[in-house]
Amino acid sequence: MYALVGQVNMINCVSTYFQPQFPVTQVVNAVVAQGAILPMENPDARPNSSYAATFHGPDLQCSSVSDHVHRSIVANIVNYTAGGHG
Repeated sequence: MYALVGQVNMINCVSTYFQPQFPVTQVVNAVVAQGAILPMENPDARPNSSYAATFHGPDLQCSSVSDHVHRSIVANIVNYTAGGHG
């Protein structure tokens, strides 16, 4: 698992992202400090090896919302950006 996620609503299966896990943060910090992608060792010791990675991550689906929901979203954003968060 690459992120710390908390279950917010068991009925609707809504989750909240908290932060990346520590190993992810370590890699990001190393990349930022070096200003380059970290080197990867070749597992076969051949110059032209390929890597295959499978990632089963969350996906998003967009849909229209009702006017009431839209107003609530906008009000939430305005409240947050005006300092009403926390």
